[in-house]
Amino acid sequence: MFLDIIDNKSEFYGYQKFQIDSTIIADAKKGLFSMPPNREFVDYRIKKNITSNEINLITGSHLYEISDRRRQEWRISNETDKVLGYSVQKAELDFAGRKWVAWFSKDIPIQDGPYKFHGLPGLILKMQDSTKSHNFIIKGIFSLSENEMIYPQRDNDKIIKVNEIEYKKLYTEYRNDPVKNLRGRMPDQTDENGNFISGEQALRRSEAAFKKRLNADNNVIELDLLKKKFQIFINH
Repeated sequence: MFLDIIDNKSEFYGYQKFQIDSTIIADAKKGLFSMPPNREFVDYRIKKNITSNEINLITGSHLYEISDRRRQEWRISNETDKVLGYSVQKAELDFAGRKWVAWFSKDIPIQDGPYKFHGLPGLILKMQDSTKSHNFIIKGIFSLSENEMIYPQRDNDKIIKVNEIEYKKLYTEYRNDPVKNLRGRMPDQTDENGNFISGEQALRRSEAAFKKRLNADNNVIELDLLKKKFQIFINH
């Protein structure tokens, strides 16, 4: 994962997704249709504007943008430690169904951190939820030019803005039918051995792989997304 920061704006994304999106864009310029691989990768990126307190999650093949205005009520402790040679201080947070512990450094006066986390008086260098199943820890800090921070955009990208309730509905639909947006759009293709695969066959393969991954994944970062009360509320 990378967290790119310039001034008061940042972007958090997985390197695999960066590579995949770059490949899809390069293929599109050649008139080729390419699909993301079936293997698991972080399929989202998060843009923050600390000055305006804006957080936007961009996810999905149709690039949904979800604005997140939830306040992050941090509880700062006097406990200290060291991370990557920096002095850090402990803070705790309840967010989206999980309890989190963060370690931030006042030596780096940037109110940002991994995922959607922000608002502490220093950069968050380490973060873990109470189950220890989600962990973020800094591996290094490097200088970037402004051009290096540009995330690849497809010419025909259309970002669809939705509110949080709409997103929860879409998220539930995606878990029930992960290839819904690909039906009728999957072209015939060949595999790595040159064998012909019809669009319908490719769709079924993708559907099986996605469903297998989703059925095994009940440990999403935001547990609130899996709560049935949201589904009941949305369906009404």
